[in-house]
Amino acid sequence: MKTTVFFLWITCISLLISSFLINTKIKEMDKRLARIEMALFEINQSQYYKKDTCTLQDSILNCIINNCNTEHKDIIYAQILLETGRFTSPAFVKHNNLFGIIDVAKTNETGVFHTRHFSTWQECFDFYMKNIYTKHKNDESYCDFLNRINYAADTCYVKKLRKIAAKQKF
Repeated sequence: MKTTVFFLWITCISLLISSFLINTKIKEMDKRLARIEMALFEINQSQYYKKDTCTLQDSILNCIINNCNTEHKDIIYAQILLETGRFTSPAFVKHNNLFGIIDVAKTNETGVFHTRHFSTWQECFDFYMKNIYTKHKNDESYCDFLNRINYAADTCYVKKLRKIAAKQKF
């Protein structure tokens, strides 16, 4: 009898703890959802995103067309599509990171990769152009350049970019 009561108490306590943990997870997910909704709201309110006239993707594409060498636009846009998960990744939605750019200081400090945070996607694009794109040598293909600077840890990165770029209409 005592054993049965003891196991009933343990079961009740386990259920209470499980219920508490589930509620905590739900609250965390609600907070994440609220942050995503806020980011999407900010995008919709941005001067660069006019709901009636164009999409966010159009704005980014126009930025690339106006700032990149004609030969590389398709690969750079493919990078953006791949790195942002077609504009759905948390790094993009929360932190405006178009290119999966790593925050080296935080990464070295913790040993875990941290993506860099940007105030706007335009700030990220400017960072990329200034700190990465300008290192490209005119006599090499852009994909060879990305390999040379070890842009991605994924050994199939350039192959993926080419596949995505081939499907885009530039």
